[in-house]
Amino acid sequence: MFKTLKSERLVFANPARGVSLGCRPSSVPTPLSPESIRRLTAAAETNPALKLLIALVGIHALYPHQARALPLTAVDLSRGRLTLGDIEHPLDAFPQQAAVDYIHLRRQRWPHTHNPHLFISSQTAHTPAPVTTGWMQSLLRGLPVTAQ
Repeated sequence: MFKTLKSERLVFANPARGVSLGCRPSSVPTPLSPESIRRLTAAAETNPALKLLIALVGIHALYPHQARALPLTAVDLSRGRLTLGDIEHPLDAFPQQAAVDYIHLRRQRWPHTHNPHLFISSQTAHTPAPVTTGWMQSLLRGLPVTAQ
């Protein structure tokens, strides 16, 4: 368009020259099929950690490393809030119930742990370390999704 206008001497310079459009995303998330959603739902009903992971990654759009590093204090069940840095997100019914179920399991399984992270495992319960990516991968093994 500007080439034509310049040839007609209506404009002298292309104002869009040098404007960067940015880069294309490397991958675009695709929606899950109804069958995948059914499989995830069935698996999450029997595993509170998986249910909470699905709520945090799938609903609140946390990256896997953010979910692994999330402190226990980030989930405020009395106010129904999830705090990520300076930002507070309201917890809907599903994420809040998932958090209640997992925290109950966490307290029952490791009552004396001092690990500050929300997600812990038998290897990290007695250390201050977060769970590993392998822990997340084992939760999702056999399911049609990854944490990413």
